[in-house]
Amino acid sequence: TMCKDQGYASIFVDWRQNIHFDAILTRMECYSTMFADIPEDDIQCFLLDTEANANTKKKTASDIALVQLFLTNEGETSAIEEIPPADLDRYLSLFLLSVRKTSGEEYEPTTLRGFCGQIPYKI
Repeated sequence: TMCKDQGYASIFVDWRQNIHFDAILTRMECYSTMFADIPEDDIQCFLLDTEANANTKKKTASDIALVQLFLTNEGETSAIEEIPPADLDRYLSLFLLSVRKTSGEEYEPTTLRGFCGQIPYKI
């Protein structure tokens, strides 16, 4: 079938080069089975999972505190959410390039991405 013969990339290649809407829609229909229908109760349970949420909140607070410490060290007195976007981009770039573990070792790239992922929760 087309589902097995065509990869995801072909959808985007078709989209950029020649827009073949029928072929794209057929492929997209094949991929519609990739996402299961989830009952509302399951979604609510997931959102209310207090242990996971508590850990997430703790991690978010820790990451934000580290970024705020960095900003203070850089002489920035504004709260993160009050810093203009261009300035915040510069600060976050410098933060990601300079932040180290307490042992002096560099953080893993996934940890650095995690720091970036926490910022939108604050601003």
